[in-house]
Amino acid sequence: MDPGTEVARPRRRLWVVVITLGALAAVAVAWAVVSRQPRHAPPLVVEQWVSPRPDTTGKLVMLEFWATWCEPCKAAIPENNRLQERFRDDLVIIAISNESAEQVRTQVDPAIHYATAVDSEARMGRALGVEAIPATFIISPDGIIRWHGDPFLHHNHERNRELWDELITDLAAKYLDKPPRSRT
Repeated sequence: MDPGTEVARPRRRLWVVVITLGALAAVAVAWAVVSRQPRHAPPLVVEQWVSPRPDTTGKLVMLEFWATWCEPCKAAIPENNRLQERFRDDLVIIAISNESAEQVRTQVDPAIHYATAVDSEARMGRALGVEAIPATFIISPDGIIRWHGDPFLHHNHERNRELWDELITDLAAKYLDKPPRSRT
């Protein structure tokens, strides 16, 4: 066997691995770009309103998929209460659970001070591709999903609060035809 052949084979294998990994990375980047393209939200369909149905006309709508047994979901409630109060003229938060209305009503610590609804068949969650909770979607008045992800933008509570304020402020300025408000 030619000594050069023994060296060439590992190099060839290395190049095949490098090219394959590069191709996979390109596909992953392309998917991420496509998945971030704005898309229309499905019509809001819930089985039952636990709270009064909110008026979403001309506002950003934040759909928060959650459950009473989900500790991270419950941890997001105080921040959502704060956001609903702070941005009450621009934002409507709707918590959607696939539990029963009776179970949702048991959520009192912390109490929810924004709209709540039940979708026991998880139709909205399936239509939006929710795979895990908590999951948050922000929809502009024209029905386009402008942001989606985990409600915990950052593991630092104060930084998380700053990021949410910045996100809602920027989305309201861009999609509600309002002048940007102060971030404080």
